Amino acid sequence: WANKVREGRTRDINFCIGCNECLHTGFVGINRTCAINPTSGREYDYPEKTASQPKRILVVGGGVGGINAAMQGDKMGHDVTLWEKTGKLGGLLLPAGAPAFKHDMKVYLDNLVHRLDQSGVKVVLNKEAKADEIIAGNWDAVIVATGSSPIVPPIPGIEGKNVVTANDALTALVPLKGKVVVIGGGLVGCEAAVHISQTAEQVYCVEMAADILSTADHMFNNDQSIRNLLAKSGTIVHCNTTVISIDEQGVTCQKKDGEQFRIDCDTVVTAIGFRPNNQMEGELWGKVKVVRTIGDAVAPRKVINAVNEGFHYVYAL
Repeated sequence: WANKVREGRTRDINFCIGCNECLHTGFVGINRTCAINPTSGREYDYPEKTASQPKRILVVGGGVGGINAAMQGDKMGHDVTLWEKTGKLGGLLLPAGAPAFKHDMKVYLDNLVHRLDQSGVKVVLNKEAKADEIIAGNWDAVIVATGSSPIVPPIPGIEGKNVVTANDALTALVPLKGKVVVIGGGLVGCEAAVHISQTAEQVYCVEMAADILSTADHMFNNDQSIRNLLAKSGTIVHCNTTVISIDEQGVTCQKKDGEQFRIDCDTVVTAIGFRPNNQMEGELWGKVKVVRTIGDAVAPRKVINAVNEGFHYVYAL
């Protein structure tokens, strides 16, 4: 760290993102490590090494898992190509790092992309992967890091022009104003509500469970911080409540006891959850030499899963 600073290579430093996974992994009985540095505390277990037989590796997906897998392969001397179907790298870290209170995540992503640019990885943007093309490429290994996509619930009116996903709301160039209803009180929904509250007149969060953050897997102090931010934002939370329809003027909700009520709003934001984009693995299985699926393409999870899986799968090649 000190040498990087002295040499002016501060963007090569993995700045802490404040996720507390180093504590959380220890508390839940997993080998304690860092979300963005898989070798932290395990340097003797995973010394730097060069591949004795360099391979041609294709990484499909330019999110945090794909980028880390690609850079690890390049660091080991492999010939690595990364395909990203959009015109921008980062995947779900783009919306994850959008809120002001998660600036550390944005710094991490910006520096990660910078280091990728300085590496020998061949990055191809706006490249949608097709199984036939991958198979014909005769790659020695394929890392599927295709991430996950937002779930669109079958609510009447969900296709309306006043409805956007939390990802789009978080990365929107034009901030949301007026009254906004966020459907879903999980981690993404709560973070989106706090972010949107900075520009909106009033934000409502509708959660069908008995409490917000009921499925979040993180440290207790992380949980407290988000709840405090949500309370300070003035967001009105309705738990044990389901949105049963959406129209141009707002949403109709139903409580667990059957009582219905309306919330008039200008915009509806969906934060119901994510579904893994894992069909690529099945299309490639048995048709390429090695295929490994990592990160949210396995199941929607966290940065630590994507980064560590990307590292370990490539390290073991």
